[in-house]
Amino acid sequence: KHAESFCNLGVLEQRKGNTQAARTLYATARELAPYLWEPFYNGALLAKKAGNYQEAYKLVKQSLDIYPEHTDSQELMDSLTDQFKAL
Repeated sequence: KHAESFCNLGVLEQRKGNTQAARTLYATARELAPYLWEPFYNGALLAKKAGNYQEAYKLVKQSLDIYPEHTDSQELMDSLTDQFKAL
């Protein structure tokens, strides 16, 4: 099982603008290795970019549950929290 590879392929697909392929690859990585924070964080970024803030929040929360010190996840969580407060 190569969850890291699925996550890396997701990043490449996301950079090419293939968001559905990236979403699927991140989900596969999460299923194979639910202990990795990267596919949760990357999925959260993708969801936020698509305007799916609830999904982004759920995924970044899972990223932080795994790796609470991850600064980028903390910043994304803060950004999402601010957006929810503005609603």
